[in-house]
Amino acid sequence: FRPDPDKLNAVREYPIPTKLKAVRTFLGLSSYYRRFIKNYATIAEPLIALTRHSDLKPFQWSEARQNSFEALRQRLIEASIISYPRFDQPFILQLNASDVAREHAIGYASRTLSESECKYSSTVRECLAIVYGLSYDPGSLLLLDYFRNGSLPPHSLLILISLISTSTKPTDVLDSTIANIHFA
Repeated sequence: FRPDPDKLNAVREYPIPTKLKAVRTFLGLSSYYRRFIKNYATIAEPLIALTRHSDLKPFQWSEARQNSFEALRQRLIEASIISYPRFDQPFILQLNASDVAREHAIGYASRTLSESECKYSSTVRECLAIVYGLSYDPGSLLLLDYFRNGSLPPHSLLILISLISTSTKPTDVLDSTIANIHFA
């Protein structure tokens, strides 16, 4: 799968936003194709931050926002190819970048952390990533049964074990979700 080539021309020629409404429009467009963009939330963060509490501050276009805009526009034009899932193969939830891989992406998922989530420990944030990665698309929930034979990275399994064995407020919220993840 990849974005419609006919629509990529509009992205190539998309003007630099000069108003908040234009930023929101561009974020809406890019977010629609976010499953094709690896690390979408990280790349889009400067633009997303501009839309937060926008009524309390004036519109300011910065170099970081320009870089974010250009990176998103470029990633939309050079969109990654994602493949159909192969149900005869195990699924891998990759939370950390790898320089070498032979797998094919069936989708990318990312989101911006809330202010309170940014304060969580890295262990809790990784657990949030696991839960989000397994459930970001309601249609992909059926894929949970295909995560078996240690196909989650060992580091992720250690994080889950560590997380389940400690009791903190953020993890209490995640307990019911974690209980529904089956590991063979």
